[in-house]
Amino acid sequence: AHMADAVKKYDGRISTGIHGTYMLMDQLAVYGYTDVAYSLLLSRRFPSWFYSIDQGATTIWERWDGYVAGRGFQNAGMNSFNHVAIGAVGEWMYRHVLGIQHDESQPGFRHFFIKPLTGASLTWAKGNYHSINGDIKVSWTKNENTVTLNVVVPVNTTATVILPDNKKHKIGSGEYKFTSRSD
Repeated sequence: AHMADAVKKYDGRISTGIHGTYMLMDQLAVYGYTDVAYSLLLSRRFPSWFYSIDQGATTIWERWDGYVAGRGFQNAGMNSFNHVAIGAVGEWMYRHVLGIQHDESQPGFRHFFIKPLTGASLTWAKGNYHSINGDIKVSWTKNENTVTLNVVVPVNTTATVILPDNKKHKIGSGEYKFTSRSD
């Protein structure tokens, strides 16, 4: 709640540095503030990921002000142009937009969870995670009332799929299609 309030106080924008950014998006999603996380992800105002993309970024920069319209680039000596901390949003997208989450009790994605957060204005998502056991693939589409989820589970692994309507399905390796009420 404090994180969501801080985002609101900063006019709906992100105000974290390299340490807080990594945790912010995950904790917002875990504690039910998915709408706030999606608003940060999809924002095009400075500072934001899409602001950087709109300025020509093809990687995630170390600093929010790596390039600012009207001022130009920061000193390259103080700005990695491919940085993991602020780039942690990529992990957030795998874990929450696609919903691919590891099971701490079964390392190596022997078992995992698929729990996509199909929020905001996104109408679809598609991606995969290359685990030690093979590719975990997830895609979903959303309309006003329905989410259609496609999942590929690698050989010799299992998954628990948690749909937006909270129905759970325990599945083995193979290809699956699910339909759910949209959230």
